[in-house]
Amino acid sequence: SKWVTGESARMHVHDVRHAVDAIMVGIGTVKQDDPSLTTRLENRRGRDPKRIILDTRLSISPDARLFHQSSDAATIIVTGDIPEGAGHKKRRAAVEKTGASVVPVPLKNKKIDLTALMVKLGGMGITSLLIEGGAQVIASSFAAGIVNKSMFFYAPKLLGGSDGVPICSGKGAGLMKDCIMLQGVRMERFGEDFLIEGYVKRD
Repeated sequence: SKWVTGESARMHVHDVRHAVDAIMVGIGTVKQDDPSLTTRLENRRGRDPKRIILDTRLSISPDARLFHQSSDAATIIVTGDIPEGAGHKKRRAAVEKTGASVVPVPLKNKKIDLTALMVKLGGMGITSLLIEGGAQVIASSFAAGIVNKSMFFYAPKLLGGSDGVPICSGKGAGLMKDCIMLQGVRMERFGEDFLIEGYVKRD
């Protein structure tokens, strides 16, 4: 199935997209969902955020939907700062031919250093970033300490199986006292769905 939350909740997400400078997802989300990463609002024109894709090995296809939008927003492919072989140069040329930018960033534990990326994005004038996923990107963002505000939608639907997809992937807290805590929490209802949002509590 395609949707978990209802239409009003999804429209709120597009309101958030309209308000931020950029939206970020990982290459896994691009390959699995082939998203547009644009803003779609009812009865008014939305402002598209810049599209940022984390793609360590530059494996994205030039045919991905996000490269072929009628949008003025820039597309930025963030790769690892690694030596460019012949294959990498060819892939980079194909991506840049679509009009997108390829931005190398240092690696940390074989993944893109998100702290270094935030510094680079700030230098590009990007001061608000919506991190939409997937699970590895969300987990890595929390681990890197770059998340300021968390927004979770809960839909009244129970899958009831042991094969559910986690919100975050990777190693989590071993004890409840080590969990990421939120403060200033508020709840809002959108149709049958609930949004719970709050700010990450810093030590």
